[in-house]
Amino acid sequence: MSANCRGYRDALEAAGIAYDPAIVSIPIDHSIKASFHAMDELMAQDDAPSAIFATSDLTALAALRWAAKSNFKVHEELAIVGFDDTDYVAQATTPILSIHNDVEQLATEAVERLLFLIANKELLPPAETRTTPGRLIIRDSS
Repeated sequence: MSANCRGYRDALEAAGIAYDPAIVSIPIDHSIKASFHAMDELMAQDDAPSAIFATSDLTALAALRWAAKSNFKVHEELAIVGFDDTDYVAQATTPILSIHNDVEQLATEAVERLLFLIANKELLPPAETRTTPGRLIIRDSS
């Protein structure tokens, strides 16, 4: 399970909502084609979701494309949320709401950690997980 999926599951549980793996469809890769296929499977369910939280902006674009080809009205019938806040989703036919991460901060922290590890080869510390606050960029897809 990816970090994004774990975050999704943990957020649901924190809100008192049970995690249902039946409504989670993870594409075999991060391509538009695989994501489009995952949308086919997800939306073929009897109780299809009314909102999609994509693991990346690319998969959100696939959901948007799927909605257009399947005659779903985004914002009215289907909400789509991306993750990364790339320029592409801001310029999509229906601009997609996305989670923005401070990539510069993430890169700076990664380089600092790498330099520390190089300088302290003998003192290899345990792996650590760091989180950075995301920012919700509201657009027309929600």
